Amino acid sequence: MFKRYVDVLEIRKKDGSLVPLRILWNKDEYVIEKILRREHRISQTGSAGICYRVLIQGQYRNLFLEKDKWFIESGKDTDYSEEDLVSLDEDELAQL
Repeated sequence: MFKRYVDVLEIRKKDGSLVPLRILWNKDEYVIEKILRREHRISQTGSAGICYRVLIQGQYRNLFLEKDKWFIESGKDTDYSEEDLVSLDEDELAQL
């Protein structure tokens, strides 16, 4: 498992929370289709931060905010099965 630092377009809400919208990588832009979960967590790379479990182009990924930098875990995605994932509704997203 590797971590890849990426540029992220985000919204900072008036309550101070961050909502990632798009990932910029190698001159490409990837829309974050859904945020499924947000939690403090240790990455499989050994780093820690806020983990956003996101859906990008039909694939589930872990996007981490580590202090003030974003990274995405790269490698085989075996962390969760599809049954473990819970989609957040608009009210829950508003809490992020």
